[in-house]
Amino acid sequence: MTGSSKSPDRLRSLLTQCSHHDKDERYMAISDLKSEIESQPLLESSLQLSIRSAMFARLEDSSSDVQAIAVNCLCSIVQKFNADQVIELVGSIGGLARTKTDPGPREVYSEALRSIVEYVPRGVGKQVFDLLFPSIFEAMGSGTYIGHDQEARANERTLTLRLLQSLLERFDRGSIGEENCLRILPILIKEINQDRNFSDSVVPSVVGSFSGVCSPAVLSQLVLYIVKQLSAPSSGVSPAMIVFTLACIARRSGRRIVQYSSDIIRVLNNVAGLRTTPDLSDTEEDIVAVRQHALTVIQTLIRVGPRFILPQANMVIELSLSLMSLDPNFVETQCDDDGMDDYENDDWGLESDSLAQDDAGDTTWKVRLAALKLVSTFIECDEFANIIRPLFISLIDSLQSRFIERETSVQVQVFQTFTSLITIIPELDSQGENEQNLCKATSSRMTTILQHLRPYIVTSIAQTRLAAHAVVNQLVHTLNGSIVQYFPTIFDCVVEAIGDKDDAAIQLLSLDSIQAMINNMSQEDIVQMGLKRVIDALTESANHEKSHAISKVCAKSFESLSVLFVRMRSSRTSLVYYESSLFSPVYNTMLQAVRTQQESAQSDAHRAASLALAEYLACFGHYLDSNEVLSSIDLMLESTRSRLTESSGLQFLQTVGESSIINSVLAPHAQYIFISIVNILESKAKQSFSTIISYMSVLGTYLDHFENMLTVQALSQCLNALFPFGHSPDATVFPSVHVVSAKLLHALSQRGDKLPMSVMSPLVNQCVSALKVADSLPQSALAAINGVLCGIVSLSNVDEYVSLINILESLPFQQPLLHQTALAPLGHAIADCMIAHSYPDQESLLFASINEFFDRIRPDASSVSLQLVLTIIGDIGNKFALPETLLQHLFSVILSLCMHENESVRNAAAYALGNCIANNANIMILPIVEHMCQNQPQILYFLLHSLKEFFMCPSISDISEQHINFVVPKFLEYAGSDNEGVRQITAECLGKLLVLSPALMISFVENRLRSSSPLIRTTVVTAVKFSYGQRQSGESVSVNSIIPLMTDSNIGVKRQVFLALTAAVQNKSQAFKEGHLLEESIIPCAINASKVNVDLIRKVDFGAFQEIVDDGLLLRQVAYSCLKTVVEHYPGRIPVGSTIVQLADRVATDPDLDLQCTAYQLMTSLAELVPPGLQVDFLEQLPSLLLPSVKTKLAQIRRNPQDTDARKLLAAFIVTVHALHNLNGAESECPKFHVFYQQVLKTALLSEFLKEHQQEPPI
Repeated sequence: MTGSSKSPDRLRSLLTQCSHHDKDERYMAISDLKSEIESQPLLESSLQLSIRSAMFARLEDSSSDVQAIAVNCLCSIVQKFNADQVIELVGSIGGLARTKTDPGPREVYSEALRSIVEYVPRGVGKQVFDLLFPSIFEAMGSGTYIGHDQEARANERTLTLRLLQSLLERFDRGSIGEENCLRILPILIKEINQDRNFSDSVVPSVVGSFSGVCSPAVLSQLVLYIVKQLSAPSSGVSPAMIVFTLACIARRSGRRIVQYSSDIIRVLNNVAGLRTTPDLSDTEEDIVAVRQHALTVIQTLIRVGPRFILPQANMVIELSLSLMSLDPNFVETQCDDDGMDDYENDDWGLESDSLAQDDAGDTTWKVRLAALKLVSTFIECDEFANIIRPLFISLIDSLQSRFIERETSVQVQVFQTFTSLITIIPELDSQGENEQNLCKATSSRMTTILQHLRPYIVTSIAQTRLAAHAVVNQLVHTLNGSIVQYFPTIFDCVVEAIGDKDDAAIQLLSLDSIQAMINNMSQEDIVQMGLKRVIDALTESANHEKSHAISKVCAKSFESLSVLFVRMRSSRTSLVYYESSLFSPVYNTMLQAVRTQQESAQSDAHRAASLALAEYLACFGHYLDSNEVLSSIDLMLESTRSRLTESSGLQFLQTVGESSIINSVLAPHAQYIFISIVNILESKAKQSFSTIISYMSVLGTYLDHFENMLTVQALSQCLNALFPFGHSPDATVFPSVHVVSAKLLHALSQRGDKLPMSVMSPLVNQCVSALKVADSLPQSALAAINGVLCGIVSLSNVDEYVSLINILESLPFQQPLLHQTALAPLGHAIADCMIAHSYPDQESLLFASINEFFDRIRPDASSVSLQLVLTIIGDIGNKFALPETLLQHLFSVILSLCMHENESVRNAAAYALGNCIANNANIMILPIVEHMCQNQPQILYFLLHSLKEFFMCPSISDISEQHINFVVPKFLEYAGSDNEGVRQITAECLGKLLVLSPALMISFVENRLRSSSPLIRTTVVTAVKFSYGQRQSGESVSVNSIIPLMTDSNIGVKRQVFLALTAAVQNKSQAFKEGHLLEESIIPCAINASKVNVDLIRKVDFGAFQEIVDDGLLLRQVAYSCLKTVVEHYPGRIPVGSTIVQLADRVATDPDLDLQCTAYQLMTSLAELVPPGLQVDFLEQLPSLLLPSVKTKLAQIRRNPQDTDARKLLAAFIVTVHALHNLNGAESECPKFHVFYQQVLKTALLSEFLKEHQQEPPI
C-alpha cells in the first residue's frame, strides 16, 4: 500500500483518538493530526468537515492544553483551505463565539478566532473583514456586550477589541476599505474617552494598529483629535490615556505622522513640562506615564523624521534635560531654599514632596530613563549636529551630574548616553572649524569626570560597572593623545578589572582601553606609568583558564602585549628597558599559550599569542640567546603544519622576517629556516589562494635577507616547490608566485651558474600556461612574467635564446596574450644578455643571430615571436655598426612588416628600424628618404615612425647638419599632408629635432609659422608644442613667434597654439620672467577663446534625428587648460576680479557641463588668490550672471532627483560661491552678493552640498 493511500486512514485514526478519555492521549492525537495536516499539500474534501468538527468539539475540552493545541490545529487547517472554505471556517467560529452563552467557551472561541485570523491568507482579507466586522461594529457601536455582570462584559469588550486589532494588523487598507475606516474612527475615539485605566487597556494598541492601515485623511482626523485633547482635554478624559495612545500611533504609523511633528511636540512639551493644570483625579502613576510616553513619542518622531523636528530641537533638549534629573525622593546634600518660590504654584509637582512617595513606590525613574533615551537619540542623529555643538559642554556637565543615579537601568543609560556624546566629538570638531575645540574642552574636564566615574568602575553591580568601563574606553579612543597625562589615573581605574574573572565583557573593555592607551603613548610615557604593572596585568589576564569567553580575553591580552612591544621596539632604547626578570615570565607565558592553544585549537588566542611572541622577538630578540629564538621559530614552524594554526604561524614568520633581528640573530640559521619553510610548503597538497599568497610573502621576505646565505641547492629546491602553484588561474596568486620565482632566479644568477634547459622549459611553460587561462592580466602579473622570463634569460646560454623564443611561439597568434608591456622588457633583457656576455668573436655571433632571426620574420610567424625578434634586433643595432649587406637585408625584411595586421608588430618593426639607424645613419637615411618619396601612405607613415624612433633613441644627442638638410625638407613637405596621422608624426619628428639641434632647426620652423597653409601652420605649431614639453633649458623657438597665431583664422591652429603655450608655461619659466606676455597677450586671448562662438555651432541632420555639433568646443577646452596652468604657475599675474566676472559669464553662456564646472573650479582657485586689500565690488555682478543657470539646474533636479549632471554643477556652484563669500569685505561691501549667498544657504539642496564639501578631507 502506498503512502498516499495510508494518509487518509491515518487521519481518520487520529480523529478517533481525539475523543479519547485520557486528556494526554487527546493532546497527542491532535498534535500528530496537526503534523499530518501540515505535511499534506491539500486536504481531501471528505476529511475537511470531520477534522473541523472534531477541533470545534475540542475547543470546549475540559483541558486547557487540549484547547490550545486544537486552536493551533485549526490555524494549520486554514492554510490548506481554499478561499470559500476559509470564509466558511471563520464564519462558523465567529458564529459560535457570538452565540455561546457560557462565558468560558465563548472566550475560547473568540481567542481561537483571533488566532486563526492571524493565519488567514491575505488574499481573502476583504471577505473575512466584511464577514466579521459587522458584529464587531454593532457591539462596539452600541456599547452593549454579552455578559451577566460587569466583569464579564468588560472581558467581552476586551475580546472584541483584540479581534479588531488582529484584523487591522493582518490585512491592508485595501481589504478594510476607506468606508470602514471612517466607521471605526469615532468608535475608537469613544473608547479612548471612556477608558481611564490606560495601563490595562487594549485601546491604545488597537488605535495604533488602526493608524498603521487607515488612509492619510483618517489619520489626520485621529492625530488632530489627540492634539486637541492634549491642548484642551475634555472632562473625564485621561491625559495618560491620550499620551499613551499617541505613543502607539507614532510607533505604528511610521513616517506618515512626521508632518504633524510641530503640533505634537508643542503640546507634549506643554504636557510633559506639566504646565497644564491636571485633573484632580490624576495619580502619580498617571503623571509619570504622561511624561514617560510623551518623551517616547518625541523619540519616535526624531527617529522617523529628524528634519521635521529641527525647528523645535532646542525645546526638546531643554525638556529632556529638565526631566533627566527628576528624582524627588533623592537628596544628596542639604540645599538652601533659594529659588524655591518659583515652584510654589506648580500643582503637578513631582519635583515637590506633595506627591512623592517613598522609594518603594517611586516610579519617576521611568521618566528619567525615557528622557535619557531621548537625549541619546538626539545625539546619535546627524541632522542635529549644529544644535548639539553649542550645547555640548552643558550636556557633558548635565550627564556627569547624573552619574549618581540610584536606579540601575537609568544609571546604565546615563553612561551609555555619555558614551554616545563622547563618540561624536571628532565629527563635531570637524564641522566647527572656527569654534571651540570640544576635544580640548572635554580633556580639560577629565579630572572631574574620572573623579565622578571611579566609584562605578569598581561597583559590585555588574551592569553599572560594564557601562562605566565603556565610558572610559570611549574617552581613551576619542580623546587619545590629548589626555595622555591622565592615562596613569585611567590605568589605575581599569587595571583591577583585568583580573575580574567573573565578567569577561568588562575584562575585554579594560584590555581594549589599555591597548588604546599604549598606542598613544611614547616609550617614556609607558615606563613612567609603570612598565612592570602593565606587563604583570596583561600577563595575568593572558593566563586565565580557557573557556570560550576567556579565550577572547586571552587573545585580547596578547593583542595588547603585541601593541606594547611594537611601541617599545627601538634599537636605541629598548635595551634600557629590557630586564630578564621582568620579561622572562611573559615570554614563557607566550610560549606556553602557543603550545596549549595549538593543542586545543583555539585559533584566535593562538593567533594573538603568536603575534605577541613575534613582536617580542622583534623588540628584544637582540638580547636573547640565538638558540632560544630558534626554538621559538621551530615552535611556530610546527604551527604552520596544522590547518587551524597555519595562518598564525605564517603571520609570526612574516613579522619576524620584517624585523631587524633577521640580519643578526637569525643569520646563522638562515639555511635551516628557509629550507624548513620550503619543506612545509612542499608538504601541502592543496591550499587556499590567500594561504598561497601568505607563503609567497614569507618566502619573499626571507629571500630578501638571506639571498647571499642560501646555497644553490636551497634556491633550486624552492624553485621546484613553486612549480605546482605557478599554474594558478587566480589573478592575485599568479603574480605573488612569480615574483618569488624571479627573486630566486636573480639569486641564482648571482652565483654565476647557468640555468639548465630542464629547469628553464617548465618555468617558461608555466608562464605561458598561466597566460592562456587569463583573458586580461593585471600589470602586477605582467611584471611577474617579465621578472621570471628575464631571470631565465640571465641564466641561459646564448644558444638557448632561440629555444626560449621557440617556446613562446607556441602561443596562439589570434590571442595577444603577451602584452607589449611584457614582451618589450623581455626582448630588451634578451638583447642585453646577448650584448653583455663576453665571448670570442662576439660581433660575428651577434650578426649571425640577427640573420637567424630574419628567418622568423615571415607572414605566418606569431606576433609574439615577431615582437621579441624585432626588439632584440633593434637593441643590437642600436649598440653596433652593422655590415651594409646586413642592413640592406634588414631594411627590406622590416619594411615588409609595415602593413602587418598587428599594430604591436608594426610598432616593434619601427622600433627595430629606428634603432638600427642610430649607429648606421649614413647608410640608412638615404634609402628611407627614397622610399618616402613613393607616396604610399602606409609605407610613408611607417618610415616616419621609424625616424621618430631614431630621434628618440637615448644614445642620440645630436643630428648632423647633413642629415637635417636631407630629411627636414621632406618633413616640411609632409607637414601639409591631407593625412592627419602623417601630419601628427611629422610634428613629433620636427619637435624632437628642435630639441636635438635647435640652432639648425629654429629658422626652418619659424619660417613655416607664416605659411599660407593652415595645415602646415598647425603641424609646425604642434612641433613647437612637443619641443616645449621636453623641459630643455637650451635654445628653442621663441614664445613671441607663436603669440600672433593665437588670433589665427583657423581654429585648429589656435588650438595647437594654446596647447603649445600651456607647455611653455609649465616648462619655460624664463620666457615669462620679464615683460608682460601673460598679462597683455596670453591671458586675454585665452579668456576670449573660452567664450562660446555661436557661428561654430551647427546642426547635423542624420535623417531620423538631428545632432548639434560644437566645432569650438575643443578650442574652449584648451583655452581653459591654458588659464588653469597660468593660475597654477603664475598666480600673481592674473587680474583676479575681471577674470572671475568673465568666468561667471562663461558659466551662464556655455552649454557644456564640464566647461561650466571647470569655470567654477577656476573661480574657486582665483578666490584664494585675492589679496587682502583688493576691492571686491566685482562680486556684485555675479548674482545676475549665475542665478539663471542655478535656477535651471534646480528645476531639473525637481523633475529628476537623480540628475547627476545638474547635481554636479550645483555642487561646484556652492563651493565657488562659499569661497567668494569668505573674501574680506564680501559681506560688508557687497550687500547684493551677500543677500544672494544667504538665499543660497536657505535652499536645502545647496546647503546639503556645502555641508558635504566641508566634510570632505582636505587634499
